[in-house]
Amino acid sequence: MKLSLLLGSGISLKAGKPCIGAMNSSILDGMVQHQEFVGNFAKADDRSDGLAFIKLVIPYIEKFHKAFRITKDVNYEDIFYLISQIHDQENREYENPGIEPLIDAVKQQLASAPELNGKQLIDVSRKACEYIRDCVWRLLAGPATGTEHLRVIADICRANKDVNIITLNHDTVLEEFLESHGIAYNDGFTHLNGEKCFDPASVRNQSGVMLIKLHGSINWFRRHGDSSKETVFKTGKRGFERTENAKGENQWLVDGYPMLLIGNHNKILEYTTYVFSHLYCAFHRALEESDRLMICGYGYCDKAVNSRVVEWMLEKDKSIVVVHRDPDKLMADGRPAMQALNSYPSYKQIRKWMEPSLTWDEIRLALEPSAETLLRQKVNAALDSAILALQQQKLP
Repeated sequence: MKLSLLLGSGISLKAGKPCIGAMNSSILDGMVQHQEFVGNFAKADDRSDGLAFIKLVIPYIEKFHKAFRITKDVNYEDIFYLISQIHDQENREYENPGIEPLIDAVKQQLASAPELNGKQLIDVSRKACEYIRDCVWRLLAGPATGTEHLRVIADICRANKDVNIITLNHDTVLEEFLESHGIAYNDGFTHLNGEKCFDPASVRNQSGVMLIKLHGSINWFRRHGDSSKETVFKTGKRGFERTENAKGENQWLVDGYPMLLIGNHNKILEYTTYVFSHLYCAFHRALEESDRLMICGYGYCDKAVNSRVVEWMLEKDKSIVVVHRDPDKLMADGRPAMQALNSYPSYKQIRKWMEPSLTWDEIRLALEPSAETLLRQKVNAALDSAILALQQQKLP
């Protein structure tokens, strides 16, 4: 039996990373500390325009939440999703006639907003998306303040020959934890000319501990050189906006921010682009090869991830354990598709956070097949043997 872990931002809170509420406040207050860069990197004026446009569109999201009785607060993912749709429409990246009435209304407001008067919608929507990306990057940067609560992950990796760790986190808490415990992992990056660059062939080799970061990472960047093709590399160094390759040619970052998937349903489209297409395929394969899944820190809000998990559970002899102090609230706050899991006897719950008292034995016992499942497996095996025997008797 192969085990996969599906982990979300909740596991990083005890490592000193901010919750989504704290991130929302910092982003909307304009209090995030930014670093000035050269070239196409975000400038102070761009950030000011981006924040002003964010505040302009928030009432549209609040109106939608009220109409559909959505009780959760508007967060930066909701804001990014709406603004990215506006920008994609203006840029003709993804044409959507249904959004034109909203765009007409927003353009009228632009004309009357003192801080945005005379600005083009395509420009301020881009600046807003870049501002959010940059804020997320800055807020999640820096080393973890502690990772002792993740100890069970090390125990799982040592107890199982092959483990898939599927994470939606942008931060590097998991990498820091695994490296501090001497646990080797494959995240799809291999050494090329002294740097770690993404290699699609590597992510297809799912043996040992596989780390699949579906939503990207704060230390992944796209770069191109004078005569080399675009690459995605991983770094923790400063001063990487311009480097030289092995031939001494200049290399520049394509964007002024790391590769992060932010938003809501726009992520479904993004899963078909760049490295994310390879990562989503790796996620699909990881579940195909697994019959056990542990979920922790994930809020059940990624539609594409939810769909894949529910479809996987439809297959026979699969089991899930969710680690959460209040799994009922988790289910109520998440997207409704995940509620289908409640109907499966092999969907179990451990009412804890990710904490030092959580043990691998506790998780393993929860994931063990029920007596009903074991009986069904024996019956199916007996039927398969009987059918094979009958087929062999009919052979000439």
